[in-house]
Amino acid sequence: MSNRGLGLTFALEHLVVASVGIAVGAFAGLLTSRDIVRLIFMLFESGTFSFPTWSFLGLILAIYGVIALAVTVPVMLAVKTNPAEALRSPE
Repeated sequence: MSNRGLGLTFALEHLVVASVGIAVGAFAGLLTSRDIVRLIFMLFESGTFSFPTWSFLGLILAIYGVIALAVTVPVMLAVKTNPAEALRSPE
């Protein structure tokens, strides 16, 4: 495996893990916020829940941007080293 292939493997692994985490977190946040808002509206007997789609998508894109930056540093370090050393676990 070449250094470039190793870097792409690390990046893909991190992005897949991040995507699963974002999907699970977003779904859990949606369900929780919907239930909390529904409870508050039941107490005050008014209002409806509307999902902020554009804000939500913007937040997800911002999280992906931060993750891309956080993944870039280890990938760049892995690309500069020997592939056997990069895959070895730290001691």
